[in-house]
Amino acid sequence: MLEAILAGARQPIACDDYMLTRAYDGQDTVTFGLSRQDPAAQVLRVRVYETTTGQTFYVSGIDGGQTEVDFVLKKDLSDWEAVVYPSYTNGSQHATAVSTITGVLPQGWTLAPQETDTISAYISLQGPTALEVALHCMEVYGCAVEFDNQSKTVRLHFPGKKTLGTAFLVETANLRAAPEYKSKAGSLVTRLYAQGAEGIDFASVNGGKPYVECFDYTDEVVAGFWRDDRYTVPEHLLAAAQEKIKTLSQPERSWNLAVCDLHGVDPEAWPGLELGLYDVVKLVDRSLGQVMEAQITELRTYPHH
Repeated sequence: MLEAILAGARQPIACDDYMLTRAYDGQDTVTFGLSRQDPAAQVLRVRVYETTTGQTFYVSGIDGGQTEVDFVLKKDLSDWEAVVYPSYTNGSQHATAVSTITGVLPQGWTLAPQETDTISAYISLQGPTALEVALHCMEVYGCAVEFDNQSKTVRLHFPGKKTLGTAFLVETANLRAAPEYKSKAGSLVTRLYAQGAEGIDFASVNGGKPYVECFDYTDEVVAGFWRDDRYTVPEHLLAAAQEKIKTLSQPERSWNLAVCDLHGVDPEAWPGLELGLYDVVKLVDRSLGQVMEAQITELRTYPHH
């Protein structure tokens, strides 16, 4: 249910077909439409509470048609956008995602790391907000962030460390239609050479090899080079390169799937089929005759359907 927050009180909005999108970067959204004659459509310029997630959103976009008004709500992260750091650094080449985000936590917020945080890197930005620092950490450290604006907690996830779970997706069970996908393989790399700051490599901690390899998709050797001066420790450069080659060695492919959440409907009848953001699941595409591993990077749900 959606509830408008007016003068400190919550008033229900008569709309049960809204869509909730859980995003990879923690910036979740809600979209819905109301009749132009609905009183809420005429006054809705406020914060909105979504009851299934227990999160507060604000109206970020309104598109008024002749008969209906469409609303886009963004998760309220105003605490993270209230302060700008004119010349920001995270202070050290040994800084991790945990220490970097801890350094910009808004007042009253806490960090609840859920997984091991090992990669370190130096970050320098001009005039970022705390939110921009947190989002930049996703690129540098390979993490994802999840914001809870009610408990004022931010959680770190490391999707690259996720392994295949028990959930699967197949047309004869929980897929409503054949998978839709996009694919391109123009930048395929199976052997990646890497260098960090001042030309360091990781040969000394990688059996003498200054490269990492991945032949899961093809056994053809396709070499590539990557340099990132943020890395000063060979072990951390190696860990980052190992994560990078996983992506570079596969065709760039994404799926858009219409799924029936059987576990959500009946957990006892469908154990092991729970689908969560960042989970790695087995995807069966009968039309292509392929069984693939795919990671859930976005969830769009209709909480009342």
